[in-house]
Amino acid sequence: MYPYPMLSVGGALAIFGLSVARAFAQSALPECVHNAATPSQAVVVGFPGEKVPVFAAHPFTCGALPGSACRPLAIISSGTAIAAATDCEGWTLVQDAQRTPSVRGWMATRRILVAAPDATDGLRPLPVATPHLPPPPISSTTSTARLRLCAVVRADLNARNRIIEWPSKRVPASSLPPGVATALADAEPNTISVWSVQLPGRAIKLVKYRDADHRDDIVTLWSSDFSHEITTLRNGDNNLRERLVDIAGVPIFTEKKADTGSVDVFRITAGLTMRPICTLEVAHYEGPEEVESAAQPEVCEAASKGTVDNVLLSDIVPYSLTSEELSASAQASDPFPDTFDIVAVGQADLDNDGDIDRVGWAEVDSINGPRESYFEWPVILAADGTLRPRTPLNLIALQHSGKDSSGRLFGFLGSTYFEFHWRANSQDHVHEIWKFTSSDAKRVCMFSSHQSQRYEISKTSR
Repeated sequence: MYPYPMLSVGGALAIFGLSVARAFAQSALPECVHNAATPSQAVVVGFPGEKVPVFAAHPFTCGALPGSACRPLAIISSGTAIAAATDCEGWTLVQDAQRTPSVRGWMATRRILVAAPDATDGLRPLPVATPHLPPPPISSTTSTARLRLCAVVRADLNARNRIIEWPSKRVPASSLPPGVATALADAEPNTISVWSVQLPGRAIKLVKYRDADHRDDIVTLWSSDFSHEITTLRNGDNNLRERLVDIAGVPIFTEKKADTGSVDVFRITAGLTMRPICTLEVAHYEGPEEVESAAQPEVCEAASKGTVDNVLLSDIVPYSLTSEELSASAQASDPFPDTFDIVAVGQADLDNDGDIDRVGWAEVDSINGPRESYFEWPVILAADGTLRPRTPLNLIALQHSGKDSSGRLFGFLGSTYFEFHWRANSQDHVHEIWKFTSSDAKRVCMFSSHQSQRYEISKTSR
């Protein structure tokens, strides 16, 4: 365990004023404190080996002053599966039933990733290798032939159009008999996609065109000579993109949703209906990390394995600070926030000078200047909970954090390090470790990884 005790700041923050304390004491607690919602499957997120505190009471009840820390009931490691209710003013009631006896208490919502995708809206979970939810079971009534067709379409998508599309051609609307493209109206310059499809004992035409308002696609089936319309397969929905592919002579129709990328796969039956086969969803995979630079390889290896000492920062009821001290250390061109929040407190030798510092964990959603985005970084606090004066490190740490990053502090062989992940772009993320002095920062490790995606079968039809 890292040899620094957790900071108790209740008394130290008294100068914020008794009026604030009275306001907290007199205000009614949120209803969710007493009536937690039905729990969902979740996981504690964080870096390998990171410890996250759980509190017996909601911090609104044990933290009368902004910034005062409650005493942890227990510590839960990142990656632990838990049951979690919904957010309650920044905190969530959780239960770790894997312990004997089980642990039940309040954890900061930002430390939790709920299994339901829409339950994480607005949250900033820390990076961790979270368990993948198992894919839905394939129905026992799903035929082998349909699964084979779906697997071929999936392979086609993952290989970027490896299989053959059904022959089609684009023709002017005027070249087709009247009534074939009624919704096209006067769009003579437009063209229409026409497929010639051979079904068992029957040849047909599949016609696709954009309507007169250029918003929706219309897909219809016609006799091979366009003498009569057989059926309208789909009328409208600009969110979809269609393909007709030939899989061993079987006409397969796919609809790809432009917003999510998911693909519904259909077979055109002999009865000229669209029979669902399966749905393919985009799955994202994070590639293995690669070391780009390592000034201290032993630190990089220990951090990756989670064999470093945990610096326990106790999550608190957040309080805001202004940035006078940051701006005092900044150059004219340096961006810095007008205000930011302190969301956790603790003790560590952040500047590695041999003296223990009061440390706060700062968060901000936007920064003036070109780096407007979410940031989090460690700062050194004064006894009253404000930024310690004349401490350039507070700005240096911000300048060496990453956009939309998540980080932590850890100890290794008597030194303190700042570790964070940040996403460089939509596909790549960077993992860095820094060591601070009172006036400088040195990058100790830099890792990077590339995110890939591929289609997986998410649902099959009977």
